[in-house]
Amino acid sequence: LTEYKNSTYGRLEALHESHSDEIAALVYVSKIDGRSTKAEKEAIALYLRNSLDCSDLSQADIIEDLRNETVMSRTQFQRCIGRLSRQSNFNRDAFMDAVNSIIGSSKSPPPPSTVEVLEYITKKLS
Repeated sequence: LTEYKNSTYGRLEALHESHSDEIAALVYVSKIDGRSTKAEKEAIALYLRNSLDCSDLSQADIIEDLRNETVMSRTQFQRCIGRLSRQSNFNRDAFMDAVNSIIGSSKSPPPPSTVEVLEYITKKLS
């Protein structure tokens, strides 16, 4: 069991268990246009590595793991943001930087649905 917990898979599982709302919300933002690009996954991985205690995981390991993430419903997303807004130890600035990096990674202007999600997150986390 200790070997598994110290393995890449064990550390990724622990990351998901302790930060599932952050990961799920960022994946939702990245896939709002129907797909998640490499740049968007890199923005999520950078947030996770810099903001959370997972510097022992490589960027590549996190990006590979993000490929398996499924998109939640809009209601589930709103619940995630609601739970995050009530956390006292949650780094809102770093999270918003990650959201803005994901949205800004596209060469085209964000569609209205993305703008709406950004406004929702900003309102709930302010």
